[in-house]
Amino acid sequence: MISIFDEIDTKVNNCTQFWHSLDEYALEDIKENKIFEGVLRLLSANKLGKERLFVLTKTSIYSFNKRNDRIPQLMSKINWKLVEAFIEHNLEEERYGFKIFQNTISQDFFVKSSEDLDIWINHLSSISIMTDLEDDYSFIKQIGKGSFADVYLAQDLDNDDKYAIKRISKNKSQMNAIGSKGMINEIEIMRKLKHPYILTLHKIYETEHHINLILDYVEGGELFQRIMQNGKILESYAAKFCANLLDALEYLHSQNIMHRDLKPENILMVSKFNDYEFKISDFGLAVQTQEKQELRCGSPGYVAPEILRKEPYGKEIDLFSTGILMYVILSGRAPFPGKDTKEILYRNKECRIYFQDKYWNEISQKAIDMVQRLTDPNPEFRISINDAKEHPWISFLTKKTHRKIYIPKQLEESKDKIVSPRSGNASMIKISYRAHNEKRGEHGFATERVGKDKHSWVGVLLKKHHKIVTPTHRAKIMASGDE
Repeated sequence: MISIFDEIDTKVNNCTQFWHSLDEYALEDIKENKIFEGVLRLLSANKLGKERLFVLTKTSIYSFNKRNDRIPQLMSKINWKLVEAFIEHNLEEERYGFKIFQNTISQDFFVKSSEDLDIWINHLSSISIMTDLEDDYSFIKQIGKGSFADVYLAQDLDNDDKYAIKRISKNKSQMNAIGSKGMINEIEIMRKLKHPYILTLHKIYETEHHINLILDYVEGGELFQRIMQNGKILESYAAKFCANLLDALEYLHSQNIMHRDLKPENILMVSKFNDYEFKISDFGLAVQTQEKQELRCGSPGYVAPEILRKEPYGKEIDLFSTGILMYVILSGRAPFPGKDTKEILYRNKECRIYFQDKYWNEISQKAIDMVQRLTDPNPEFRISINDAKEHPWISFLTKKTHRKIYIPKQLEESKDKIVSPRSGNASMIKISYRAHNEKRGEHGFATERVGKDKHSWVGVLLKKHHKIVTPTHRAKIMASGDE
């Protein structure tokens, strides 16, 4: 079998042998990333050598001469190598072991018993590439189809647990450089992630014609399908959805990972009967870096405008996509409609977001305010994750008690001055929005944005003057307290 991972394995090991000398990060790797250690025997002159200690980390295996040694002698990076279990039958006894290999480079390891073999294989399966897919999983049915991959529902033969298997065609991905690179990138990033609202990559199997990713199976389907069926999501559930999404993004960004393609098709709902628990999927366009990026990528209608303006961008792009997601699930409508991709991208770049009364008259001003802040076309003024988590819409609709964190001093001084017929804490929104726009005004920014609502002060202004209200004008209205 020709492995699709041969090239990257050669690159990370930078040698033509299985074992090589320690690199400068070896001891730190063992200290920080050790997941298992145990004794194994190697074959020497067709005979089993003495037992030696081996340590597995998230990427490598280390060989120690003696059990009490503190410093390993050799190492090999095995996160892109293949693993195959075996049983040798000879005249004297059965030998249990496993081979770790890539192309012509390999090493056989021997264990004491079949129980020990199971333990080692279990740990290796979370690190390396496995080869015995049909021995471990039974395919039930196909549940998804794409250009390079199909998705199947499968059952673990050991414990009957259900998983989704993303089966990627090696021929199709190798014919397309972007497809192959995207697959490697997706695996690299997903291996590092473990969060309740992010799809978990459990194992990877390579067969003659496919790469198989063993993923969480969730029964609720795509968020896109949920919206198509139900039209929109109740605001109280939408607030919880947003809070969960912010938690997931906070985790991703703490790992210096940008998703870069948040959209309803890449949000998988955990249950058919729950509108706020989900798993973020599809990390093919994600990137792990602390540097600003320049690659134009994303999906029309959800991509941040700074990407379309060909500006260097950072993690704020995921907040913009979050805002568009919230617009869609609250209203059941797309903020940038168009007859084709070109028109959608034009409106996406222009970023004028309208809240038509027909679709938003039952949505609170707090929710509208949240969407507006998340979708600010200037990333410098787009709301941060921390501030978004303390926004009134999140804190009041997802918590039983109000924690006075969101600009508490100004709220305390002004809580009786401004009242809205639709919001019990409109003053909170107005004051915080005023502070936001004062900051924008200092830099000379004003973005045309409409919030249409027959009961709100913005809606009244629209009906009177039939014009777009800029954030600067909006801030002046709020400052005056004019309803």
